[in-house]
Amino acid sequence: MKIVGLVARIALLAVFVGAGGNRVFGTQQQVMEFVVYGYPDWLRVVTGVIQVIGVLLLWFRETRLIGAVLVLLVIIGAALTYWRYDDALALLYPAGWLVLLMLAVWPCGKSAGLARPDA
Repeated sequence: MKIVGLVARIALLAVFVGAGGNRVFGTQQQVMEFVVYGYPDWLRVVTGVIQVIGVLLLWFRETRLIGAVLVLLVIIGAALTYWRYDDALALLYPAGWLVLLMLAVWPCGKSAGLARPDA
């Protein structure tokens, strides 16, 4: 299960650092996406920063829970946006990210990142 968590974290890293970086630096596609959905430009930057920080925090056991919460906030925001605009096909993206996030933080022993008391 450790390998599955590692692969999930790598996949999330690739997706969220790429997309988050594009949001922070304001690629034309990201700027237009936030305009189309009616969100202010500052929210694009904040979302990008949260994405990047959240996914980076997933790599350290001590900060994995905080990172998971940050990534989950972005996933929920994306899902609510797609749902609000009745974009059923786009809802598959946050659903896939949620599965990856669950695999990335799933406890698999003492090295899983979330400490469990010894019995």
